[in-house]
Amino acid sequence: MKRLLNTLVPALLAGPGTTLPLPAEETAPVDFERDIRPIIAEKCAICHGPDEQKG
Repeated sequence: MKRLLNTLVPALLAGPGTTLPLPAEETAPVDFERDIRPIIAEKCAICHGPDEQKG
């Protein structure tokens, strides 16, 4: 029983400190011109642009 307590107590005391969540990384807000428009131009505008509509 003493051996179990000698193993279990340190594990229980150390456990919560190792499972705390990390703070979220601060990121810049999403900007349409910088973040979204390039994706649309590359993936969508080829087929769905103003000149030609494929579907």
